[in-house]
Amino acid sequence: MADNLVILSSNDISRDEFNLFVKNIGGMLKPDGIKDAQISRGWNHLWLFFCPQTLIEVIEDIGEKLASKLGDTPKTCIVLELSQTGGTEKLALEFAIAFAERWHSVLGDAHDRLLTLEDMRRALKTGERLGVSD
Repeated sequence: MADNLVILSSNDISRDEFNLFVKNIGGMLKPDGIKDAQISRGWNHLWLFFCPQTLIEVIEDIGEKLASKLGDTPKTCIVLELSQTGGTEKLALEFAIAFAERWHSVLGDAHDRLLTLEDMRRALKTGERLGVSD
């Protein structure tokens, strides 16, 4: 079973904008008709879901913490499902950083931590784990 991370943005990003972003960074749209997009590097795969319904659940769970980290109400939610191969966390961080450089956002991990762009860059540099399974 794959682990999930979530990107939450204060920008109201349309599905078309998301699709264009994914294509521009070398991702594949609708790889199997279920997932919205996929980014792969070797055996490492990152499956992406444009999820407005997950946004409501996240706000209910960690709304106060989220507002303080993001600085605004989240308007877009992207769920990242990671394959279980080594190096996929790095791929996820690289995607999340590219996303956060384009749109103001934070990355949430399985331990309810919220990482800002600066936190993500530090985690990538130091090899910090994101609270997903080994």
